[in-house]
Amino acid sequence: MEIQPDNRIVVAGWRHCMVGQTADIQFMTARFTANGDFDSTFGGSGVLFTPLLALGEGAWGVVLQPDGTIVITGNTGGTRRDDPTPQEPPAGVALLRHTSTGNIDPTFGDAGIQSLRFAPDAGEVLGTISSMGDDRSNVILTGQAGDLLYLAKFGFEDGALDATFGTNGLFYIGEELNCRRGQAVAFQSNQPAPSRIIVVGESLLADFQTGICVAGVTPSGQLDVSFGAGGILQFEVPVTGINGGHVGLQIDPMDRSIWLAATTFVGAEVEVGIFHALPDGAHDAAFGGGRGQLSFTVDGYRRVYASSLVIQPDGKLVVGASFAVPETLPPYATPLVMRLRRDGSLDPSFGQAGIVTLPDVARTHWSYPVKVSLQRQGGIIVVGTGYGATGLDPDFSYAFISRITSEGEIDAAFGPR
Repeated sequence: MEIQPDNRIVVAGWRHCMVGQTADIQFMTARFTANGDFDSTFGGSGVLFTPLLALGEGAWGVVLQPDGTIVITGNTGGTRRDDPTPQEPPAGVALLRHTSTGNIDPTFGDAGIQSLRFAPDAGEVLGTISSMGDDRSNVILTGQAGDLLYLAKFGFEDGALDATFGTNGLFYIGEELNCRRGQAVAFQSNQPAPSRIIVVGESLLADFQTGICVAGVTPSGQLDVSFGAGGILQFEVPVTGINGGHVGLQIDPMDRSIWLAATTFVGAEVEVGIFHALPDGAHDAAFGGGRGQLSFTVDGYRRVYASSLVIQPDGKLVVGASFAVPETLPPYATPLVMRLRRDGSLDPSFGQAGIVTLPDVARTHWSYPVKVSLQRQGGIIVVGTGYGATGLDPDFSYAFISRITSEGEIDAAFGPR
């Protein structure tokens, strides 16, 4: 999700559908007005579904470019649409660019689509996307190719890989550094140009558990050895759910420090994990008892899965999450938003003791990521997906979008009227 300068909201995702007798997944792009109506100036209805290169494609990320165009990225793989013969082409990612009115931009890539293919055994490729620099003139993508974390840099004008970045536009982090499966990317800005790319991935811990790694990469596509320990920062606490973008990453505009939100395992408990690192990649010794991390349970809520984070202008942290409802069969998860003070404690001035739940919006059998972003007037936009929304068919999945006020009230003025 991205918020335009005029407060319109752009969301990327996917839909399941049938192509003849074949199940398919297609890119979805939606734009809403500042008050939550579908924006009819975007593709006529406000929602676009785009089949790209192959069956089974799902969008994971969106970024706005300086001329108002919108770049969507996601997975691509499976049987090609132009060849009915079943086959498995190399796994990869695809980027699609829309004009500001929703048309596919033919000046980008090949007729509006840029693809990046890996070896046939590359495995899962989950790309997340961001823009590089204050002018947002380049696009950086991260994900997993085989067991390697990769970064790819694309130019703004035509979507081609930037040959000056890494090796022919690509940078890989080797297995020996224990940082794989890229999940999120952001930029530490040092005016007038970004001084460092920050990318979050997974590390392997003992007993086959997964931790969080953070890498610093130079704008030219090299590991920045001045960051962390030789370019890598490790948070050695077991986490779950960061696969597929279930991790929140933000660079603090006040001091360029790094904030993360994820879901942690502490013994048998599933807890909210908040992580803070200094700009140079050191653990913040003043946060979380000296380790730069804290995990906590939320009274009255069981199994809270954190998946996104934004920083308000006053420095408070807004976290998007969902929580399990174990008394239902099957167990469901319900969207939740919490606001934290800088020390990681819940902000009692927000909602009910720091928490707002959206019980009538959507429920899901899984912990789908709940994404949050900020509008310029202070509203908190929440998007996600799930099954069983109140009054809707329980056999289908639905996307939802909602707005919460800065005081922690669900905004009844938001949405179709």
